Amino acid sequence: MHDIEKLINLAKLVRYFIISSTTTAGSGHPTSSLSATDLMTALLFGGFFRTRHRKDYDIHHELTDKGIDKFSSDWNALIQ
Repeated sequence: MHDIEKLINLAKLVRYFIISSTTTAGSGHPTSSLSATDLMTALLFGGFFRTRHRKDYDIHHELTDKGIDKFSSDWNALIQ
């Protein structure tokens, strides 16, 4: 299975969990979560935070840099 196929299948699983959990809870905003599924799956599991440093992508904003750096380091520690 190619990497893109794995990401597609993982995104489908994430969508299932979103619908399942919001339905079970009887509340929530599944459409917001569903709309971000592909983006977050690609970023978190597609290697964005592992293969290159975030600053290599020339994404910068002084208000969010510290938070993104913290998230990136925490995420890398979690997946290793």
